[in-house]
Amino acid sequence: MRIAFLSAGTRGDVQPMIAIGDELVRRGHEVVVAVNSDLAPWVRRAGLEAFSTGTDIGRFLSSEEGRAMLARGRAMTAIRRIAADERRVNGEITEACRAAAEGADLILTTLTMGLRGFYLEEALGIPSRILYSFPIQPTGDFTSSIMPRVRDFGVPWANRASSRVLNQLYWRQNKANLDELCDAMGVPRVRRLPRQEDWPALHLYSRHVVPVPSDLPSRHELVGWPVLGPALRERLGEGVVDAGLDAWLDAGTPPVYFGFGSIPVLSPEETLRGLAEVTARLGVRGLVGVGWSELGRFAGDLPEHLYVARSDFDHDRVLPRCRAAVHHGGAGTTASALRAGLPAVVASVYADQPFWGWRVERLGAGVTLPFRRLTPDRLHRALGRVLDPAYRDRARALGDALREEDAVALTADLVERWGPVRTSTHS
Repeated sequence: MRIAFLSAGTRGDVQPMIAIGDELVRRGHEVVVAVNSDLAPWVRRAGLEAFSTGTDIGRFLSSEEGRAMLARGRAMTAIRRIAADERRVNGEITEACRAAAEGADLILTTLTMGLRGFYLEEALGIPSRILYSFPIQPTGDFTSSIMPRVRDFGVPWANRASSRVLNQLYWRQNKANLDELCDAMGVPRVRRLPRQEDWPALHLYSRHVVPVPSDLPSRHELVGWPVLGPALRERLGEGVVDAGLDAWLDAGTPPVYFGFGSIPVLSPEETLRGLAEVTARLGVRGLVGVGWSELGRFAGDLPEHLYVARSDFDHDRVLPRCRAAVHHGGAGTTASALRAGLPAVVASVYADQPFWGWRVERLGAGVTLPFRRLTPDRLHRALGRVLDPAYRDRARALGDALREEDAVALTADLVERWGPVRTSTHS
């Protein structure tokens, strides 16, 4: 089969696609990927053909303006800004998606590209499926996973309504872009948001962390978190732990991992001083992953108990050598920390991050708070809590269960079962 992935977002959004695509290539299929321009070179290093959509989400989120918006809790402003940037290059996005989809037997999309996949199916007769990285499907079991504070209202219809309202707002915000795609493809514009219950979909997260909703549509399935295999890590240049980091890890007790990912660090020097203070007060070592921040520029004069890793590394090799994690709650980092059996402090910023913090806390594997409220004293208290053996034991049990899953193989099996079947509607 020829399989087209339509993807957008940060590395955490796209990485599951790459893991699945790599497995499909190994099985003899042809895989092409439409992806934002900042990640296209990374996709090509993985050995997959990439079509650049012309967007650069990472540039904005790592910019001074983007970091300031997120740090001050103005996530919706940042999301609207990203949508405005996408409108300026919407023609390029449409062309990249069409080029990737031409001649494909199946279209697989990330959540944010799901509607484009739906409309391309209508235009080209190629079946499309959504791969959800977090539960956006309305359910009576909990509120929308993109609410700033995720919880259970205790009333199923109210929980469902929260998701339907926010999904409708997202669709309206992007409708102009989608109308342009419909016009370019010669299909009628869609007047209302299609029913998500009608779309066959896979949910790329674990049922051990998010129990299967009682009202999950019959054509949806939870498969687990896809993991990059060792050979793929090698191709991406992440297969070897840096010698300096390896030696530092061996030289002392397991550290606390501080994974900054897309966390909006406005004052790198002050942040490092705070981490040095908190870890010293707790008597633990700290490993700092810089993510998109500029922390690496200020790592020259640090106490020996704090180490700043300036480059990407294989979480699956390094995190099992740690004792706890502090991170932003991105789906990928949450999965890596839990798979390593680490209790966590989740300092969420926006989007689905509060949801993952809520799940980690509900499972007894950590605590959560908004990043904008994080201070050295609050971090000290939160980290002191998760270093308690009760949190550690629960996180280890979760890690044991997660490592038993093979989401990449299961997803590839289901993809092979789906195609190739041509259609003009979701069937």
